[in-house]
Amino acid sequence: MRRIAELAHAEKTGARGLTRVMERAVIPFEKRLPSTTIRKLSYTEDMIDNPQDSCTDLVTGGTIQLAVDALKEKTGVDLVISPAAKRWLQEHMEDGKTPGDLLTSKLDRACSTPSTC
Repeated sequence: MRRIAELAHAEKTGARGLTRVMERAVIPFEKRLPSTTIRKLSYTEDMIDNPQDSCTDLVTGGTIQLAVDALKEKTGVDLVISPAAKRWLQEHMEDGKTPGDLLTSKLDRACSTPSTC
């Protein structure tokens, strides 16, 4: 809340500044989250300062986590995805696919038999 107030104060437009800061922070999430499994959101200072990047990270990270969870359920392997790997998945996803879809397809190929996973 402090960061929101700081940004609103910097705009020097009173309550309108507060509204503008909140809209910039909320709209990216409002547009993308309904199509995900994310049902609860707690804002951080980074989300206020960088809403677009934070939203992308949250949404793509969620699909990656689903793929990791599915792998663990299927094989018992607890995979940890580094930030660099997350970025790679985000950069190499295909149209209409999520980073989690890409990870799942890579894992399915690598783990085609239980002994290879």
